[in-house]
Amino acid sequence: MSTIECKDVILREFLVEDVDAIYNLTQQPHIIEFLPEWSVPKEQRLNWLTNYETVENRQFIKAVADGADVGQLRLIYHPSCNRDDQLFVRAYQCGRA
Repeated sequence: MSTIECKDVILREFLVEDVDAIYNLTQQPHIIEFLPEWSVPKEQRLNWLTNYETVENRQFIKAVADGADVGQLRLIYHPSCNRDDQLFVRAYQCGRA
């Protein structure tokens, strides 16, 4: 699994096991207000994660490793505070003791 680690934040590839955290995040009113298309049933979120997002991450990483053009591929990472693996919404949460 590919990760990028900084002082306060870790970015790692999304895993299928993240579906509950992603679903819960995307059901929050302040997320729905600005990103209403993200509010989908958990089954659809699992389908996207399993069949598109994790697959595209692997394709992106392989293209970079092979020195190929990534074209329209995207790399989607799971942001978490360095002290735990919780998906976070507000960056300032990571600065708390």
